[in-house]
Amino acid sequence: MQATKFHKPQDKSLKEKNMKTNTEEKDNKSVAEALRSRLNSATVRVSDTVNLVDTKDNQVVQGTDGENNPETQEEDSRTTKHKRLNEELYRMLREERVGSGSNEELLARFSSQEKRIRNIDDSEAEDVVAESYYQEETDKGKHKSKQRKQLDKNSFASRVLHNESFERTLENCRFCFENLARFQLKHLVVAFGNFTYLSLVRDGSLAQGHCFISTTTHHVSSRQLSEEIFEEIVNFKKSLYQMFFEKEGKEVIFFETCKDLQRQRQHLVVECVPLSRADASECPAFFKKAILECESEWSDNKKLIETEGWRGLRRRIPENFPYFYVQFGSSGGYCHIIEDERSFPWNFGRQVISGVLKMDPPSSRVAQTSSYSMEQDMERLKWFLTRFEPYDWTRLLD
Repeated sequence: MQATKFHKPQDKSLKEKNMKTNTEEKDNKSVAEALRSRLNSATVRVSDTVNLVDTKDNQVVQGTDGENNPETQEEDSRTTKHKRLNEELYRMLREERVGSGSNEELLARFSSQEKRIRNIDDSEAEDVVAESYYQEETDKGKHKSKQRKQLDKNSFASRVLHNESFERTLENCRFCFENLARFQLKHLVVAFGNFTYLSLVRDGSLAQGHCFISTTTHHVSSRQLSEEIFEEIVNFKKSLYQMFFEKEGKEVIFFETCKDLQRQRQHLVVECVPLSRADASECPAFFKKAILECESEWSDNKKLIETEGWRGLRRRIPENFPYFYVQFGSSGGYCHIIEDERSFPWNFGRQVISGVLKMDPPSSRVAQTSSYSMEQDMERLKWFLTRFEPYDWTRLLD
C-alpha cells in the first residue's frame, strides 16, 4: 500500500505576498521591455536613415566615376557642377538628419533611464523621466538668464557712456543758453521766446541782417521738436519774412543742416539770410543743382524732396533722419536726406548762397572768435532792433 503524502498548508498572508511580488516583477519587466522596444525602434530608424543617405552618396559617387566614359567626357562643365552640388547636398542632409553624436546621446539618456526604473512602479518611472526633462529645462533657463544678465550689463554700460558723452556735449555747446560759461552770443541776442531765441550771427555774415533761430535747451533737429517749440520757430520766421519784405524789400532764405543725431553734438540752428529779390529768385535753381550733385550718384533715398508752406519739413521726412532743409521765403523749399554725414559739409547752405552772391566760399571750420569787434557788434544789433521791434511776436508773451 502506497504511503499517502501530506503537504504542509501554507500561510495565506505569505501566499498573497508572493503573488504581489510576482506581479510587481512582471510590471517592472514589462516597463523595461517597452522602453527597450522604443530604444530599438529609434536605433532602427537612425540606422535606416544613415543607410538611405549612404545609398544616395554611393549613387552620386558612381555617377561621378562614370565620367571616365567617352560620352561623359563630352558633357559640359555645368553638368559636373550640378553633380558636385548634389553630392554636397546629400552630405549636408546626412549631417542634418544624423547629427554629430546627437543620437548617441539620446540613446545613452534612455539607457540610463531604463536602469533607474527597473525596480520601481509606473508612477515613479514617469517621475524619473519628468525629472530628467525638468533638469534639462532648468539648465537651459539658467543659461538664458546668464545671457540676459550679460546683455543688461552691456546695455547699462552703454547708457552710462552715452550719458557721459552727452554731458560733455552740453558743457562744450556754445548755443545752449543754460550753459552761460560757453554761451558767446549774449550781446547779440535780439529776442527770447519761451523755448527759442533769435540772435545775430557771430562770424561769417553773408548779408546785412544775417541771423539765426535756435533753442534755449539742447536740440539737434527741428524735425524732432515738440509742436510747441516748433511753433515758436515758425513765428520767428514769419516775423523776419514780414520785416525784411516791408522794411528792406528783400526776401529771406531759411536753411538748416541736421547731422550726427546719435551723438547729438550739433545744436539746432536755423540760419536766416536776407537777399535782394533778384538774388533770391536764383536761389531755387542754385540749391536744386547743388543738392542733385552732392554726395554719391547712387542713393537709397530720393535726393530732392519738395516741401510746401511753413510746416513742409515735418510732413515730408521722418524724425530720425539727418537732412538739409532750405525754405525760400513764405513759399516752399527743398529737403535732402543726408546719407554720408562725414562728407556732407555742415555749412552747405552758406556755400550755395556764396555762389549766388559771387562771394568766396566760407571756411569749413568753425571760427573760435568773432570776426567783428564789440563796437561793430553793437552797431549791427542796433540796426536790427530798430527794424525788428514792430514785428517782435515775443512782446505778446506773458
